[in-house]
Amino acid sequence: MNDPITSSPETEDFPLPADCGDRETFRRKVMGETPLAVLEICRVPSAVTYALAEALKAGGQGGVLTAFEMGPSPVRKKFNRLLGQNELQDHVTIMPVRKSYHWALQRLINDERRPRFDICVLNGNRRWDAVALTAYLADILLRPGGLMIAPGLKWSIESSPYFQRQTAQLAEYDKDEIAAHPLELVRDTVLPRLNYRIIEEPNCPQVLFARKPK
Repeated sequence: MNDPITSSPETEDFPLPADCGDRETFRRKVMGETPLAVLEICRVPSAVTYALAEALKAGGQGGVLTAFEMGPSPVRKKFNRLLGQNELQDHVTIMPVRKSYHWALQRLINDERRPRFDICVLNGNRRWDAVALTAYLADILLRPGGLMIAPGLKWSIESSPYFQRQTAQLAEYDKDEIAAHPLELVRDTVLPRLNYRIIEEPNCPQVLFARKPK
């Protein structure tokens, strides 16, 4: 039997990016956590945001995803339309932010009613100077035993379509930084210091899954 969520012609127009791996595996990883609170640290809502909302609905636990947004997104109209058509709007809360989502994270950390998230998804700026700090801040907001997810282990400045178009910006970086894979560095240098356990998933080889200690 077709899954009415993932087999819908509407949602097939909004697929996960290739670096998330197999769509069903990714969704079941999220559902398996039975999460009530998910944080996606991003610049704009995306196909990853939508897939997380699908998983929360399919899990049947009433979970809610909080996603950041820096100004209007070109895909936002389509995103909202699909949320409404598939009754996902109750599973997504958009948190507007200005220049820095790191400062938005700081606000959450300083909130007296600080939320505790079951899953944190790192899906924003993947450069080392950004993603290393993001991982440390996300750890503060992730509950003990929670899951940290980050697609794009093989991303690099060198391979980024954005930086291939903005070649003048490459002069701001050293050659080894241009060639580096920042999320692999987070996996190998940041998370071990926080005692995370890395979870291998062959169907999603470019996704970092890491379990926070209890």
